[in-house]
Amino acid sequence: MSKYKDDIIGFLEEDRRHHHKQRHSGKRIYERLKEKYPDFNIGMYSVVRYYRMIKQEFFYKHNGYLPLDHKPGCAQIDFGDCSFIKNDVKYYGKYLVLTFPHSNASYIQLIKKSVQFFKYFWTLFACLLDTLSK
Repeated sequence: MSKYKDDIIGFLEEDRRHHHKQRHSGKRIYERLKEKYPDFNIGMYSVVRYYRMIKQEFFYKHNGYLPLDHKPGCAQIDFGDCSFIKNDVKYYGKYLVLTFPHSNASYIQLIKKSVQFFKYFWTLFACLLDTLSK
């Protein structure tokens, strides 16, 4: 199989330029090797296993994570649409989530109407700015 490694790496290089759904499968690699080499006599399953191993080395050289560094006092804010139930009545409104990643603390505020949401958001923002300026 190692004699065909350069061809397989060539197919992988070609795959880098395409969307991940348009890349070669193990079966397609097997078919292309059979077309290119008339005397090719290796089984499809062996090619698929070898291709899977080479593909892992080729595309996935990283560890798969980034170290996170959350400094004390830093906050993240998120807001969006949601539905919630209060006194057996379903409401559609907005939510605001304020999280402090260093301590894993969070604050959540549900707001029924969009106008209330923006008033609340700007009031909170002004309060934070005032606190930071002191």
